[in-house]
Amino acid sequence: MNDNHNHYFLFLDALRSDHLKYMPWLNSKIKKGTFIENFEVSSGFCERAEIFFSKNPSTTNLLNAIEINSKKNNTNKPFFWLNGFTVSVLQLLEKNKFFQKIVRRVLWNISFKLSSIGMYPQRIPLSILNKVTLTEDSIDFEDYAKESKHGLLYNIIKRGYKINWEYFTSLSSQLKGNDFDRLNLLKKKISLYKKNFIPIYIALPDQLGHKFGPHSNEIIRGLKSLDKELKVFFEHCIDDNMHSKISFLGDHGMEEVIDSIDVEKIIRSFSKKLKIKPNVDFYYFLDSTMLRIWWKNNSKSKFRTLFNELKNHQILNNAGYFINDKDFNDEGIPKLKNIADIVWWAKKGIIISPDYFHGYDKIKKGMHGYLKRDNISSGFFLTLNDKNNNYKYFNKLDSINLLKVLRI
Repeated sequence: MNDNHNHYFLFLDALRSDHLKYMPWLNSKIKKGTFIENFEVSSGFCERAEIFFSKNPSTTNLLNAIEINSKKNNTNKPFFWLNGFTVSVLQLLEKNKFFQKIVRRVLWNISFKLSSIGMYPQRIPLSILNKVTLTEDSIDFEDYAKESKHGLLYNIIKRGYKINWEYFTSLSSQLKGNDFDRLNLLKKKISLYKKNFIPIYIALPDQLGHKFGPHSNEIIRGLKSLDKELKVFFEHCIDDNMHSKISFLGDHGMEEVIDSIDVEKIIRSFSKKLKIKPNVDFYYFLDSTMLRIWWKNNSKSKFRTLFNELKNHQILNNAGYFINDKDFNDEGIPKLKNIADIVWWAKKGIIISPDYFHGYDKIKKGMHGYLKRDNISSGFFLTLNDKNNNYKYFNKLDSINLLKVLRI
């Protein structure tokens, strides 16, 4: 085999395994390579780290992309430089929706200049933005792999591949163009790369799934269009080097949203009732499917009261789960103390709205990030042009075991 062949690794964000039926070309390739029909990741939001490091969140403690860190150090804090006066001025500006967009974009650009790690501030409240830290996107993936001497990325590096991140994504980088822009740019530059491992981020399944739902006509049309682009890209790669390896990964599923809960309203109500203050007595963070609370007040009795009030809240009880250490083994997630003091996780089909990424005006019709106990949909994995080019089928495989079937 030509030792200079590249490996193109396409991350098809939230492309469900059962959606391959909408992609005739990609579906036709299933019996020409190694195919995992149900590719499973642990519960949480750090799939990329789990796949590259071949370790689940219970080992890495990488569960959510963003955390709250009230300590004074600046490690991994993109907005550590924000102070109270600046926040007050910006809060006034953000009362206007037009200025809100400008403020967020300006903060994004400043974070790249003043911080070691830049980040778009999403809809995270300005009052806690200087305490926000990144998790997996604060890590140099290559350094982490080399230090751990374990996992998919480590084996790729060990085999002499150069890792080319130009076409990938993270919360600490600015993505170049849309999916088709990146594929076209790579096609133009493909002859420049020799023995590169090139992860390529494809956002379309995730974007359309969130906006229109996982079974919508819009996502079916979008996937058919994407399928044609992937066919052209595949043929271009093979024309450049017939030994090229191309892998397609649907990293997780996407579920239909059936209801939303204003968890922030519940938190504010209990705060007033119990006479405790957010950002003084406790911090909280709202992901689309998860509430996390970090307790700061020294009063253990007030903490127990808050916890009991939340646990006895009828809506929260019916719509989700309060996490305990039993979930460490069952879900492959960190122990509770390594996540937060209180964690509430929505049941499949339920979302928190608004959250710190989406507002009331953008309630999603599809969502992921649910617990495995809810029988969530799976992603898939397909790699083509293997050394023996033989069809190999696996019904189900956890992401941390991908290396066992993917010969680098």
